[in-house]
Amino acid sequence: MNKLKKLFISAVAILLSLICVFGLTACGEDIDEVDIKVALYNFEDEEVDNYTFEIELYRHLAPKTVDAIAKYLKAGYYNGAVFYRHAKYKNQIMIGDIMYNPALNENEGFYLNDKKPNLEGEFKNGGTVGSNLKAEKGSIGLWRTWMAQDSNYNQGSTGFNTGSATWFIPNYDITTYNDYFCIFAKYDPEASGNKKMLEALNKLFTSDVYYQTYTIYYTGEYGENGEGLTFHCVKSEDFNENDENIFKAEENSSQYVCYNAYEIQVPMTSDGQIAASISSAKVK
Repeated sequence: MNKLKKLFISAVAILLSLICVFGLTACGEDIDEVDIKVALYNFEDEEVDNYTFEIELYRHLAPKTVDAIAKYLKAGYYNGAVFYRHAKYKNQIMIGDIMYNPALNENEGFYLNDKKPNLEGEFKNGGTVGSNLKAEKGSIGLWRTWMAQDSNYNQGSTGFNTGSATWFIPNYDITTYNDYFCIFAKYDPEASGNKKMLEALNKLFTSDVYYQTYTIYYTGEYGENGEGLTFHCVKSEDFNENDENIFKAEENSSQYVCYNAYEIQVPMTSDGQIAASISSAKVK
């Protein structure tokens, strides 16, 4: 009887080991696979190339963030979102908050995606020990802002919980972000489909022949988390920085510097079509 008991226990142990190997959730990991369809304009061939960007959402490290992102993906929130590069942060590509409709008469056709609720900062300095992924090539993080803490806009704890739905995709290691930003997803940069997509996407930012530079700024009275401010977007060459109505966060205040005027670079064709955007996304 004891021999049968031992054999049963051994069999159970082996089964649990196999579950840990082949079923990640049993070992404490909860990963969602996502296929993102990306449309990129090929300026050499003058046609749109379609790619599939395969990423993994790490719920076990950032459950609140991933639950929200997965919900937005399933609802089509990112469909049509424009890839762009922040002129101040050229080591990363952004996606999620900027949309485009050439039929709009205001703001050069650009507008903001629906604002989603702010999420708790799931990273070490935000109090979440398990979110230990690094901001490096092969990772995707949730963008957030800084408060106007001082003239250098240093990391401020009041900005830790300002991420909502915008992603940043590092082109290489950004060590200053580690433990200060929520890295909620990863992808294999050497996988054939991902590699081709990223090479084509980054190529669009290598020359101003492929992208246009715009200045985003806000006017109005600053309310809680920027409520009360109005979005504006113009070609940078037309931006009047001396306009007294332009909002600028006060130093040493709780106002967020993301509402200060800043430049973005957006891949666009000569006839005003967006050259890099998300077509659709599917959570497997």
